[in-house]
This record gives sequence, C-alpha cells and structure tokens, in this order.
Amino acid sequence: MANNSTPTSLWNFSLPLIVTPPSNTNEQQREQSPSAIHGIGGERKQRTLRLSINARERRRMHDLNDALDELRSVIPYAHSPSVRKLSKISTLYLAKNFILLQAQAIDELKKCVLRASLMNSQPGTILSQSSAMDFHNTDQLNDG
Repeated sequence: MANNSTPTSLWNFSLPLIVTPPSNTNEQQREQSPSAIHGIGGERKQRTLRLSINARERRRMHDLNDALDELRSVIPYAHSPSVRKLSKISTLYLAKNFILLQAQAIDELKKCVLRASLMNSQPGTILSQSSAMDFHNTDQLNDG
C-alpha cells in the first residue's frame, strides 16, 4: 500500500495529491484579470466578443422560433385568431403525436393492401364485410 501522502486509486496505482493554491486577494485578482492584462483594448475585445455571442444567440432563437412557426402551420390544430398560439413544447408534442398517427395510418394501409393482395391470389375465398370494404377502398386508391 502507498504511504499516507499519496492516496491509492481503485486500480492500485498511486495518485498525486491535489493541492489547492491559497486564495488570491482582490488586488492579485485585479492584476490577473483580462482587462488588466490587456488594458482598455482588452475591455473592447471582451465587449465585442460578448456582443457577437449575444447576436449569434439572438439569431439562433429567431431561427428556432421561425422553425416552430413553420411546424405549427403544417400540423392540424385550430388556426383561428381566437385560438391562442401553441407553446413551443405543445407544438413539439402535437407534431410528435401527429407523426405517430400518420405512421399508424400507413401501417393500417399496408395491412389492407397485403390482405387485398392475399385475397386476390386465392380465388373463390369468401370475403368478410370489412375485407370487402378494404377491397373497395383499395380499388378507389388504384383507380385514382
């Protein structure tokens, strides 16, 4: 086992001790601050950097809001002036549910097409009423 000055890790090799430096006084911190190092030019650079970061974040938020507005325009919900605009999270939930609903509709349509193709390949089978309706709907889709 290692001596008391060096703790051992879980993998049985020694780890160096972490020594924290004594806290700086206010005067030492001022001397080490970027504005003190770079002078007035450093303050201008920091301000310019902060302004560009803020502008980039503002553009990002505008882009996000524009994308959510476009999403709201294509998902089904009441678009009248008396209805409050959906929140961001509500828009995302509604879009997710709409996508899941569309996926279920596609799955059901695939099942109907498969059932119809199986029935067409087996002549003389008796169709139930629901299967007959599936054929009728499938024929309308094929004719359209």
